[in-house]
Amino acid sequence: MIFRYACYLFWMIGFCFALDSFSKEFIPKVKVVTSFSILQDLVENIGGEYVEVESLVGPDEDAHAYQPTPKDVKKLAHADIIFVNGLGFEGWIERLIEGNAEKTPIVTVTQDILPQYRKGSVTPDPHFWHNPLLVQKAIRTITQALQKKDPIHRDVYQKNFEHYSNILDVLHQSNLEAFESIPREKKIIFTNHDAFGYYGDAYAIRFIAPLGISTTAEPRLKTLIQMIKGIETHNIKTIFLENINGSKLMEQIAQEADVRIGVPLYSDALSSPQGPASTYVDMIQYNTFLRKELMTCYGVENISVFQPSHVKKSAGKGNANKHYMIKAFQDDVLNDKNLRKTKLWKYVQGKDYSEKIPKPLDDLVDSYFILNANK
Repeated sequence: MIFRYACYLFWMIGFCFALDSFSKEFIPKVKVVTSFSILQDLVENIGGEYVEVESLVGPDEDAHAYQPTPKDVKKLAHADIIFVNGLGFEGWIERLIEGNAEKTPIVTVTQDILPQYRKGSVTPDPHFWHNPLLVQKAIRTITQALQKKDPIHRDVYQKNFEHYSNILDVLHQSNLEAFESIPREKKIIFTNHDAFGYYGDAYAIRFIAPLGISTTAEPRLKTLIQMIKGIETHNIKTIFLENINGSKLMEQIAQEADVRIGVPLYSDALSSPQGPASTYVDMIQYNTFLRKELMTCYGVENISVFQPSHVKKSAGKGNANKHYMIKAFQDDVLNDKNLRKTKLWKYVQGKDYSEKIPKPLDDLVDSYFILNANK
């Protein structure tokens, strides 16, 4: 009798494994199309192995100015579900959807998010993702849509939601702690377009931008003059572009205000897989890391956000590779007792980066030599 029950038990276990294997192999994945790269990452975190996700607007691309292609129409036609941001972020999405004869279900991830309106704007700010707590609302919407489309894996999606939601809680708390020791009146950031308003609201940072909430807007001359005066008033030394924008306008502003251009921050798109912000969490951590380190290690409380330019000359020679720059950075820290008292020391003492360079150090070294050149 015991032997019979044991055989039955093993048979049931084997059947369950076989059923799970059959489910993964023969039940088709949910084909998802998202409007831009940040949404793609959020959907992939909730859907996991049961979804196949494509993004219309790729990494480092500007969704505000995107022009749809015939290939995009085909993507929508083959999708089971489409996720869009809404709030006017994808101004081109309506005409693209009109060409979708399949009438694929469209889910707006901001449907449960109360939008903010920036000063002087009658258009809602669509850049909710810069506040991790608002992203929690978006992934709940994503979870519910996937559960409705694929009820077989309902519990998996729910578990993934809870796990990722916890990660967002930790991310938000980490951001709060990063800026809590910096006086609010000194936290002023000049940006290319007004993409970081939700980040500013969440972490008490003031953002000033000439282009408003869309990169396609034309800045007014009065705004540009005010921006240049603001840079001079707040003694800004370095400005940083966003990864999605061209630099001509900001290079002109930098020239007029006599400031340098530094490494990029990420606003409306993730980086390529090889970059420092290839996931949503990486993007927020990267942006916060640069802002905090530049504020605390160098006493620069006021930062502007623009695009990367010439960094290598600050390290000693114009054709310096990254290993040369890191060696120069280590030498500077070793020879400066004030720098040895900062968090920079942890990247120097007994460290050998000849084979692998960690992402935070890569970005920090760039920032260090930009700021060093302004002393």
